Amino acid sequence: MLKNKELKLLILFLLALSAYQIINLNSNYSEGDDFAQYISQSKVFFDTSYDEYLVQTKLNSYSSVQIGPNAYPIGYPAVLKISELFSNGKFKYYKIVNILFFDIYVLLTFLIIAKRSKILALIVSGLIIFSQEIYALSVSIESDLMFSVFCLFGVHYLEKKQSYGIPLIVAFIGILIKVQSLIFILVITFFLYRKKVLNKYRMIYFYFSLLYLIIYISKYSFIFGEYKDHLSQFSPFFLNFKYNLVTISEAFLPSRLENTFFTSFISCLLLYVTIRTLWNVKNIDIHGLLFLGFLSFFSMYLNQQGIRFLVILLPSLFILFYDIFKFRIFKVSLLTLFLALILVLNFNSPLSYQQSDLAFNKNNRELFSYVEKNVAIDEYIAIDKPRLLRMATSRNAIYLDEKSLLSSPIFVILNKQDLTKTFSLQKKYVLMETFGKYKVFKIVDKDYLDK
Repeated sequence: MLKNKELKLLILFLLALSAYQIINLNSNYSEGDDFAQYISQSKVFFDTSYDEYLVQTKLNSYSSVQIGPNAYPIGYPAVLKISELFSNGKFKYYKIVNILFFDIYVLLTFLIIAKRSKILALIVSGLIIFSQEIYALSVSIESDLMFSVFCLFGVHYLEKKQSYGIPLIVAFIGILIKVQSLIFILVITFFLYRKKVLNKYRMIYFYFSLLYLIIYISKYSFIFGEYKDHLSQFSPFFLNFKYNLVTISEAFLPSRLENTFFTSFISCLLLYVTIRTLWNVKNIDIHGLLFLGFLSFFSMYLNQQGIRFLVILLPSLFILFYDIFKFRIFKVSLLTLFLALILVLNFNSPLSYQQSDLAFNKNNRELFSYVEKNVAIDEYIAIDKPRLLRMATSRNAIYLDEKSLLSSPIFVILNKQDLTKTFSLQKKYVLMETFGKYKVFKIVDKDYLDK
């Protein structure tokens, strides 16, 4: 494998890039608190996972808005736990997990596409690395890269070894990372059916289905994640289809070309590839199945999360591009020349990317310290970022809305936007402290509220 000079070059670059990222690790996170839920689950892994799930379920019940599941699938928090064990739980070191997954993702993308063209594989790998939207995933705390790595390993193994048992097992294990692995199971199943070998692997289906059924009907079903309210986010009308095409287009276009013409042009190419793949469905391979399966799923699923949901289908997409656009000029694929041009135009170093410091900025750290010192472990706080506050302080934080205030939490923390809402705080609460955009209110007299 290492005789491949293109692969050597890619590995050396990724090693240098990862070394730079690790040397310059920081605790910068955006204030979106999905990452806080993953870290909170990792902290209680092997300890009080079930108890924390019950607490999260109770905290979510105080609000009419469920800002996220009570539990994510356990696979990614389990990997974060490894980082915690070697880093004493410092927030910046959790990023190492996704830095490594990003490297593996790029390498698997190269190995999969290299079966068609090594030069194209190197160019696509460069496009991924120099796409700031995709590169940003390497320093975020999300499970999408880990899930994509699992699936791409299954695809690579399937093509390289022509063995189907391992990819099927990987697909079942993937459910513990993201529930979307059900799509990957369907893709593998249809592939095995087309190969007329489905019956050979029936025991894998039986044992995993039995094991997961036992877990699902037990009190530990939360290890698959809890997505009860997410069913309402589906539509059978593919309302997200255009959004997904535009998202993929803009992920690879340099910022100065992100305008209506170029975005529409790339989107039309993607649409053409989709139609051609559907048209040749009788001869469809694993890449066509994976591309159509996940594109269809995320076109019906209305939770728009940018490119992170779509990274799983990118290697297959470029292979479909290669198989469809076979025009050559000067003995080089026209597709390769086109992507090389996009790469050159997009050649701004990913090292320039800086994640915003919102979650742990100076004001927020002061707020967390105040909460830890002044709020008892059994008291409740209402805030717009409850998962972040709970992760940082281990206090009972509930989402701030009208319903949650009816339960009269001891503390209410408002940001500047919340102050415009019609919360009746004048009689019940008094202003205690201000930390940047946050104002901390405390209940005046609990006995008064009971009258």
